[in-house]
Amino acid sequence: MVDERLRMRRTRRLALGGVAAAGTAALVIGLTVPASAAGPTFGGLVVSGPASAVLPPHYAGRVDLKVRFDGPSGSGISYSVSQKSARPIARNAGIRASYVRPAPSIYGADRTNAIAPGVPKTFFIEPYGGAVADATTPGRYRATVTVAQIADGRKQTLTNETYAVTLNANVGYSKERTGRSGTPRAGKVFSVTVKAPYYQVGAKVTAFVKLKGKKVFAKTASGTLKTGTRSRSVATVKIPAKYVRSGAKYYFKVAAAPYAGGYTSAMYRIG
Repeated sequence: MVDERLRMRRTRRLALGGVAAAGTAALVIGLTVPASAAGPTFGGLVVSGPASAVLPPHYAGRVDLKVRFDGPSGSGISYSVSQKSARPIARNAGIRASYVRPAPSIYGADRTNAIAPGVPKTFFIEPYGGAVADATTPGRYRATVTVAQIADGRKQTLTNETYAVTLNANVGYSKERTGRSGTPRAGKVFSVTVKAPYYQVGAKVTAFVKLKGKKVFAKTASGTLKTGTRSRSVATVKIPAKYVRSGAKYYFKVAAAPYAGGYTSAMYRIG
């Protein structure tokens, strides 16, 4: 009877050992990468580019960024960029929200969404499809890029929202797009309307005048750029009568605004 009990105990131990071995085998199989795939695990999505950039002066230009990730490759596995966008996170607070244009577009250098693991792909941030315009573009933007993997009919995605870039106004373009209107009359206060790109709104505008025969320009009057149209900010500067003389020369200094540097206007002449 004793021998029979010992034999049964040994049988149970062998049976439990077999179950444990079978469980271990199943766990290993579940973690095994299919023979058709080779490479690292899907992950490590990185989006990189310059911290800041100056906007192009004439309706063209772009900011380059790189997108890279890791993942296996093989038959039955494909990748694509399923989402790519840029949203504004900061701009000149003086710009009316209703005047803000859509965010810049992002597209692949090859104009496709195809992408491969382990190989950085170039994408472009293009403000308003290339039209910089003198409106609301300058500011700080955050890019969102999502890469999708389809393997054996199953879809997985990775999203990166860490990259941000500051797009600063092009000072040369700002100066080119700044003008003035008004008719001076000798001995009378000269009320000048100064028009500048809208992104310069809130900046101070100061007039400097040099009378005929004088060697230096005198600081005469100032005004502040306010909302004019969807593309322009406008300031009124009243130059005192004593400076309104035939042969006098004058110009304006436009102060800096958020994401838009200051500059000096073209030179003008009275009479």
